[in-house]
Amino acid sequence: MRHALVTIAVLTLTACDFNVDKAFELMTGRKTNVVVLSKESTVLMETPIVLVSNEPMQVLGEWSSLCIVLKDGIALRPQREMDKAFADALGGSKVRVKVVLSDNSRVTLHEPLQGWSKFGRVLPRDELSACASASCGSNLPVGATIKSIELSATPKLEARGIFWQSEEDLERRPKPAQSTADERGVKPQPSCRS
Repeated sequence: MRHALVTIAVLTLTACDFNVDKAFELMTGRKTNVVVLSKESTVLMETPIVLVSNEPMQVLGEWSSLCIVLKDGIALRPQREMDKAFADALGGSKVRVKVVLSDNSRVTLHEPLQGWSKFGRVLPRDELSACASASCGSNLPVGATIKSIELSATPKLEARGIFWQSEEDLERRPKPAQSTADERGVKPQPSCRS
Protein backbone atom coordinates (compact mmCIF):
# COMPACT_ATOMS: atom_id res chain seq x y z
CA MET A 1 0.00 0.00 0.00
CA ARG A 2 2.82 2.39 0.87
CA HIS A 3 4.40 1.73 -2.53
CA ALA A 4 1.12 2.64 -4.24
CA LEU A 5 0.88 5.91 -2.30
CA VAL A 6 4.44 6.85 -3.22
CA THR A 7 3.73 6.06 -6.89
CA ILE A 8 0.61 8.24 -6.84
CA ALA A 9 2.48 11.08 -5.15
CA VAL A 10 5.19 10.94 -7.83
CA LEU A 11 2.61 10.88 -10.62
CA THR A 12 0.77 13.80 -9.04
CA LEU A 13 3.91 15.88 -8.98
CA THR A 14 5.05 14.94 -12.49
CA ALA A 15 1.84 14.87 -14.52
CA CYS A 16 -0.11 18.04 -15.18
CA ASP A 17 -3.25 16.13 -16.18
CA PHE A 18 -3.06 13.44 -13.51
CA ASN A 19 -6.52 11.87 -13.09
CA VAL A 20 -7.29 11.36 -9.40
CA ASP A 21 -10.42 9.26 -10.16
CA LYS A 22 -8.43 6.68 -12.13
CA ALA A 23 -5.67 6.61 -9.52
CA PHE A 24 -8.26 5.99 -6.78
CA GLU A 25 -9.71 3.08 -8.79
CA LEU A 26 -6.27 1.55 -9.27
CA MET A 27 -5.29 2.01 -5.65
CA THR A 28 -8.51 0.67 -4.07
CA GLY A 29 -9.60 -1.86 -6.69
CA ARG A 30 -13.04 -0.25 -6.71
CA LYS A 31 -14.96 -0.94 -9.92
CA THR A 32 -16.67 1.67 -12.08
CA ASN A 33 -18.85 1.41 -15.18
CA VAL A 34 -18.87 4.50 -17.41
CA VAL A 35 -20.62 4.29 -20.77
CA VAL A 36 -20.74 7.34 -23.04
CA LEU A 37 -24.07 7.28 -24.86
CA SER A 38 -23.54 10.45 -26.88
CA LYS A 39 -20.49 12.61 -27.51
CA GLU A 40 -22.47 14.96 -29.74
CA SER A 41 -24.89 17.76 -28.96
CA THR A 42 -28.43 16.46 -28.63
CA VAL A 43 -31.55 18.54 -28.15
CA LEU A 44 -33.83 16.99 -25.54
CA MET A 45 -37.53 17.74 -26.04
CA GLU A 46 -40.87 16.70 -24.55
CA THR A 47 -40.94 13.58 -26.74
CA PRO A 48 -38.50 11.12 -25.13
CA ILE A 49 -35.45 9.86 -26.98
CA VAL A 50 -34.38 6.26 -26.35
CA LEU A 51 -30.70 5.59 -25.71
CA VAL A 52 -29.11 2.15 -26.00
CA SER A 53 -25.51 1.00 -25.95
CA ASN A 54 -23.46 -1.90 -27.27
CA GLU A 55 -21.43 -1.64 -24.05
CA PRO A 56 -23.20 -3.01 -20.97
CA MET A 57 -24.62 -0.37 -18.65
CA GLN A 58 -24.38 -2.03 -15.26
CA VAL A 59 -25.55 -1.13 -11.77
CA LEU A 60 -22.50 -1.72 -9.59
CA GLY A 61 -23.72 0.11 -6.48
CA GLU A 62 -25.86 2.86 -5.02
CA TRP A 63 -23.88 5.55 -6.87
CA SER A 64 -25.44 5.01 -10.30
CA SER A 65 -26.72 7.79 -12.53
CA LEU A 66 -27.48 9.02 -16.02
CA CYS A 67 -25.71 12.33 -16.65
CA ILE A 68 -26.48 15.03 -19.19
CA VAL A 69 -23.41 17.15 -19.91
CA LEU A 70 -24.38 20.83 -19.92
CA LYS A 71 -21.12 22.80 -20.14
CA ASP A 72 -17.38 22.56 -19.87
CA GLY A 73 -14.83 25.09 -18.65
CA ILE A 74 -16.72 25.59 -15.37
CA ALA A 75 -13.93 25.68 -12.79
CA LEU A 76 -14.91 24.55 -9.30
CA ARG A 77 -16.17 27.57 -7.35
CA PRO A 78 -18.03 28.27 -4.11
CA GLN A 79 -21.33 26.35 -3.97
CA ARG A 80 -23.51 29.42 -4.50
CA GLU A 81 -21.71 30.16 -7.79
CA MET A 82 -21.88 26.50 -8.86
CA ASP A 83 -25.63 26.47 -8.15
CA LYS A 84 -26.09 29.56 -10.33
CA ALA A 85 -24.02 28.08 -13.18
CA PHE A 86 -26.09 24.88 -12.95
CA ALA A 87 -29.43 26.74 -12.96
CA ASP A 88 -28.29 28.91 -15.89
CA ALA A 89 -27.19 25.85 -17.86
CA LEU A 90 -30.53 24.10 -17.26
CA GLY A 91 -32.43 27.23 -18.30
CA GLY A 92 -35.54 26.17 -16.35
CA SER A 93 -35.84 22.78 -18.10
CA LYS A 94 -37.38 19.87 -16.23
CA VAL A 95 -35.61 16.67 -17.20
CA ARG A 96 -37.26 13.26 -17.03
CA VAL A 97 -35.26 10.01 -17.05
CA LYS A 98 -36.56 6.44 -17.09
CA VAL A 99 -34.36 3.37 -17.21
CA VAL A 100 -35.50 0.04 -18.60
CA LEU A 101 -33.77 -2.91 -16.96
CA SER A 102 -32.90 -6.14 -18.75
CA ASP A 103 -36.01 -7.78 -17.22
CA ASN A 104 -38.10 -4.99 -18.88
CA SER A 105 -38.99 -3.37 -15.56
CA ARG A 106 -38.97 0.43 -15.66
CA VAL A 107 -37.63 2.81 -13.03
CA THR A 108 -38.16 6.57 -13.07
CA LEU A 109 -35.07 8.36 -11.78
CA HIS A 110 -35.12 11.39 -9.51
CA GLU A 111 -34.88 14.86 -11.04
CA PRO A 112 -31.21 15.46 -11.98
CA LEU A 113 -28.86 17.11 -9.52
CA GLN A 114 -25.64 18.97 -10.16
CA GLY A 115 -22.58 16.95 -11.13
CA TRP A 116 -19.07 18.21 -11.79
CA SER A 117 -15.85 16.54 -12.91
CA LYS A 118 -12.39 18.02 -13.29
CA PHE A 119 -11.66 15.49 -16.03
CA GLY A 120 -14.82 15.28 -18.10
CA ARG A 121 -16.45 12.07 -19.25
CA VAL A 122 -17.40 13.68 -22.60
CA LEU A 123 -15.81 17.14 -22.69
CA PRO A 124 -12.15 17.76 -21.85
CA ARG A 125 -12.19 19.59 -18.51
CA ASP A 126 -14.32 21.08 -15.75
CA GLU A 127 -17.50 19.38 -16.96
CA LEU A 128 -20.84 20.49 -15.45
CA SER A 129 -23.62 17.92 -15.70
CA ALA A 130 -27.17 17.18 -14.58
CA CYS A 131 -27.16 13.67 -13.10
CA ALA A 132 -30.29 11.64 -12.33
CA SER A 133 -30.21 8.68 -9.96
CA ALA A 134 -32.77 6.53 -8.18
CA SER A 135 -34.86 8.23 -5.51
CA CYS A 136 -34.24 7.42 -1.87
CA GLY A 137 -35.81 4.08 -1.04
CA SER A 138 -35.90 2.92 -4.66
CA ASN A 139 -32.28 2.11 -5.47
CA LEU A 140 -31.58 0.34 -8.71
CA PRO A 141 -30.84 -3.34 -8.02
CA VAL A 142 -27.10 -3.98 -7.77
CA GLY A 143 -26.05 -6.36 -10.53
CA ALA A 144 -28.81 -5.25 -12.91
CA THR A 145 -28.10 -4.30 -16.50
CA ILE A 146 -29.73 -1.26 -18.10
CA LYS A 147 -31.36 -2.19 -21.42
CA SER A 148 -32.28 1.36 -22.49
CA ILE A 149 -32.81 4.87 -21.18
CA GLU A 150 -35.69 7.22 -22.04
CA LEU A 151 -34.80 10.90 -21.75
CA SER A 152 -36.88 14.05 -22.25
CA ALA A 153 -36.96 17.70 -21.18
CA THR A 154 -39.49 20.54 -21.07
CA PRO A 155 -38.73 23.14 -22.34
CA LYS A 156 -36.09 21.81 -24.69
CA LEU A 157 -32.54 21.48 -23.44
CA GLU A 158 -29.28 21.09 -25.33
CA ALA A 159 -27.13 18.27 -24.02
CA ARG A 160 -23.46 18.46 -25.01
CA GLY A 161 -23.16 14.75 -24.27
CA ILE A 162 -24.81 11.97 -22.28
CA PHE A 163 -23.26 9.19 -20.19
CA TRP A 164 -24.13 6.44 -17.72
CA GLN A 165 -21.97 5.93 -14.64
CA SER A 166 -22.06 3.50 -11.75
CA GLU A 167 -19.56 2.87 -8.97
CA GLU A 168 -19.18 -0.02 -6.61
CA ASP A 169 -20.10 1.02 -3.07
CA LEU A 170 -17.28 1.54 -0.60
CA GLU A 171 -17.24 -1.05 2.14
CA ARG A 172 -19.35 0.08 5.05
CA ARG A 173 -18.30 -0.19 8.66
CA PRO A 174 -20.07 -2.91 10.63
CA LYS A 175 -23.12 -1.59 12.42
CA PRO A 176 -23.30 -1.89 16.22
CA ALA A 177 -25.39 -4.76 17.54
CA GLN A 178 -29.07 -3.88 17.69
CA SER A 179 -29.24 -4.44 21.46
CA THR A 180 -26.44 -1.90 22.01
CA ALA A 181 -28.25 0.72 19.95
CA ASP A 182 -31.53 -0.01 21.76
CA GLU A 183 -29.83 0.28 25.15
CA ARG A 184 -28.68 3.80 24.29
CA GLY A 185 -32.16 4.72 23.05
CA VAL A 186 -30.82 5.28 19.52
CA LYS A 187 -33.10 4.31 16.66
CA PRO A 188 -31.45 2.97 13.50
CA GLN A 189 -31.23 5.65 10.80
CA PRO A 190 -32.30 4.98 7.23
CA SER A 191 -29.39 4.47 4.85
CA CYS A 192 -30.72 6.84 2.18
CA ARG A 193 -28.69 10.00 1.67
CA SER A 194 -30.34 13.32 0.97
